[in-house]
Amino acid sequence: VGYYGSYSRFGPSMNEDSRAGNDFLAQLCVQWEQAALDLEPATRVVVARLGIVLGRESGVLANMMPAFSAGAGGPIGTGEQAVSWIHVEDMVSIIVYACTNPSVSG
Repeated sequence: VGYYGSYSRFGPSMNEDSRAGNDFLAQLCVQWEQAALDLEPATRVVVARLGIVLGRESGVLANMMPAFSAGAGGPIGTGEQAVSWIHVEDMVSIIVYACTNPSVSG
């Protein structure tokens, strides 16, 4: 979350070939990725651009549910922003796959 900057959910879809955003968080992500990639070829590097982690018992949703259940939750942002997300089980599967398959890099 953050690499692509803020954009409308009605705008173009983003993928790993899309350009980074121009805001602070996007530029921070670019710097983090470059710092990791600078470790190659001394070590294998895998850069995973993951969204907000959701899961019933873990991830951001589990942390937000008590507030929403108590009536303290509300809209976040304008409602027009895109929010990328991933289920916790999918995230774990991606990380395990990347760690156990030497052909995964970049």
